[in-house]
Amino acid sequence: MSEFEEKTLKKDIIYDGKIIEVQHLEVQTPDEKIAHREIVKHRGAVCILPVTAEGNIILVRQYRKAIEEDLWEIPAGKIEEGEKDLALVACRELEEEIQCKGILEQIMSFYPSPGFSNELLTFFIATHLEQVEHPRPRDEDEFLEVRCFTMDEIETLFKNKVLDAKTMIALQYYKLQMRK
Repeated sequence: MSEFEEKTLKKDIIYDGKIIEVQHLEVQTPDEKIAHREIVKHRGAVCILPVTAEGNIILVRQYRKAIEEDLWEIPAGKIEEGEKDLALVACRELEEEIQCKGILEQIMSFYPSPGFSNELLTFFIATHLEQVEHPRPRDEDEFLEVRCFTMDEIETLFKNKVLDAKTMIALQYYKLQMRK
């Protein structure tokens, strides 16, 4: 138990959707004052950095309505209800998004936005990639461009600010590992 823990006094579910639940909490802070928190509950997701035999990176470009822009991202997807084996979830997403399979290594899990969400992302690296002959279809509302990038091209994406946070974390991790 943390000395900074906030005691929940009241919880209202504002929205209960297919992907998220939004809660409004009334909490008591450590100094015994009342504060309000808006929390997004999420089942979690996986993200996969696909690395080709040449050391290039496969990314997907997709439109993100929340920011009204396209971003280049590593393949990722949410954990469906009842799914426990995160490597299988990662395999599914790799196949759906880039039509590949590979050898997966689980690297770490992290909270991308703990100030308002409990979403936990589990990060994998996929190597020894092979095309899947008859891949699973993408989600019906998912529209992607798939492209392979050299590390020099990745640097340009960083400079142009067209990457999301999970992709930046994965790429920085990979770059650090390449230096060893």
